[in-house]
Amino acid sequence: MHAQTNPAKNASSQRTIAFDTIAWVPGKSGLYEVRAITRQGILLRSLIDGRALVAGATIPVSLLKDMAVYTTSSSEPIALREVFLKMADLDQKGQLQAPDNQEDPEAWHAFFAGILPEYDRNRVHTSHIQRIYQWYRLLKEVGALPERPTETAENQTEHQSEPSQNPEQDESTPTQ
Repeated sequence: MHAQTNPAKNASSQRTIAFDTIAWVPGKSGLYEVRAITRQGILLRSLIDGRALVAGATIPVSLLKDMAVYTTSSSEPIALREVFLKMADLDQKGQLQAPDNQEDPEAWHAFFAGILPEYDRNRVHTSHIQRIYQWYRLLKEVGALPERPTETAENQTEHQSEPSQNPEQDESTPTQ
C-alpha cells in the first residue's frame, strides 16, 4: 500500500519558509506562504496541502508578521511573532499543554494566560486563542516558526544604520 505524503511538508523540507512570508486568509483554513505578487493578485501556497490560491483585490490577506495580541499592561499590543517565540520556549521545556477539553473556554483562557499573562481577556476571545495555537502547531510542523534575532544580527543592523565617523570611508559620501 502507498503512503500518502503532505505536499506542503515535503516542499518545506526542501527549503526554508520564512515567517515573514506567512499569511492568513479569513474564511480559509490554515495558513499560506506568499509566493508572488502579480497584477492578478497575491499568489499563495497552502501550508497544509500545498495547493495554490490567487487572492485577488477583494480577498483580504493578513501577514502574521503584522498581527499582534492585545494586552492590558501596555498601550501597544504584543506582536504575534513574540507570542510564538514564548510558545516555542514553553514547548521546548515541555510546558505547552493545550486544554484536554477543546470546548472549555475557561481552560483555553488559563492556557493562554500561561503563555502571555498580560493578554487582554476582554478583547482576545477563545476562538483567537485556539487559532493562535493551531497556527503555532502548523508553523512548527512545516519549520516556519519565527527565529529570535541573534545579537550579532542586531549589532550589524545598528552599525549599518550609523553613518561613518570618517567621511573618506563613508560609502554614501559622493566622490568627485
